[in-house]
Amino acid sequence: MWRLIVCLIVTVSATAGWGNCTGPSTFDALPAADQMALKQSAEEVPHASGLLWQVEKNGVTSVLVGTLHFPDPRLNAIRTRVAPLMRETKNLFLEMTLADEGKFQKRLTSDSSLFLINEGPSLIDRLGEENWEQVTTALEPLGLPGFSVSRYQPWFLGLNLSTPLCVLQAAQSGRLGLDRRLEQEAVALGLPTRSLDTVDGIISALASDPLDVQVTQLEDAIEAGLLGQDPDPQTIIDLYFKEQTQLIWTYESFKARNTATQSGMDADKVIAHLQKVEQDLVTSRNHSWMTVLTEELARAPSTVAVGALHLPGENGLLSLLMAEGFTVSRLELTP
Repeated sequence: MWRLIVCLIVTVSATAGWGNCTGPSTFDALPAADQMALKQSAEEVPHASGLLWQVEKNGVTSVLVGTLHFPDPRLNAIRTRVAPLMRETKNLFLEMTLADEGKFQKRLTSDSSLFLINEGPSLIDRLGEENWEQVTTALEPLGLPGFSVSRYQPWFLGLNLSTPLCVLQAAQSGRLGLDRRLEQEAVALGLPTRSLDTVDGIISALASDPLDVQVTQLEDAIEAGLLGQDPDPQTIIDLYFKEQTQLIWTYESFKARNTATQSGMDADKVIAHLQKVEQDLVTSRNHSWMTVLTEELARAPSTVAVGALHLPGENGLLSLLMAEGFTVSRLELTP
C-alpha cells in the first residue's frame, strides 16, 4: 500500500489522463513559515530543481528531461523546447516504451497470481471487520463494491485507491504525458527508443512483498489515516511546472507525517515506510538504470526522459552521472 502513495508520481502510468485534476495548489495554502521550511529542506538536496539538463563525457553530449506522466497543455511548450535537442541525439531512453508497457499489462492480466489472492482467506478476513469497513468506504467514490475487490492483493487494491477519480474518468481520453509525447517525437525523427525498466523489474517493484507483509502495510496505512489519500495532483502539477522537483517529494512526506500524527500513529513509522518506498521505486531503479546509462551516454548522444523525481538527490540520476565523470549542466526551459 505504501508503495502506491507515491507510485503515480514516479512510475510508468504515462498513458493515463488526469482529466479535470485542476484547482489551487494545497502547498500554497500552507502557512508561510511551513512553506519556507519545506523549500529550505528541499533545496538541501543536490539538483533540487530543474527539469532539463545536459550531461557530457568524452565529448559526447546528451540531454536529460524530467517528465510529468500526466497530460497538461503546458507540456506542449516543453516538447517544443526538447525537440531540437533530440534531433542532435541518436537514441531516446524512457522508463518504459509504449510497446514494453503493453507487455507489462499483458503479463499482469495473464497471471492472476500477481494481483489476486487465489488461495486462503480474502482481505475481509485478513483485515477484520473494522478495517474492511474503512476499505469499502474508501472504495465508494470509485464505484467499486467491496466484495469485488476482496481478493485483490493489497498492492493492487492500493493502486486502485491511490488513483484520483479524475484519472479514472479520463483514462480513455487519449491525451498523453510528456513521456509519450517525446516518444512520438522520436518516432517522427526516426530515433530508436529503449526502455530502462524491464517488465520483471516493474512487477518486482510493485508486487514483490509477501502477502502478509502487504496486509500489514495496508493495516498501517489505515491506522495512519492514509487509506485512499492519493498524491495531490493539483500541487504535483503546479510544483512540476515551477521546476521544484524535490519539493514534490518533500511536501508529500510532510503531508503523510501530519496525517499520521493527527490519526495518533507514530509519524516516524510512516516516514520509515515512505523511505522504503523511495528506495524501491526511485533509488533502486536509478542505480539499475545507471548500468545502461553510464556506458550508453559516454558512447553516443542520447535523450533520457524519466519522471522528474528520478533527477534530484544524492541517489538521483544527475548525482550518479557526476560520480561517473559526467559534467552536468542545467538548461533553461525557455532558451
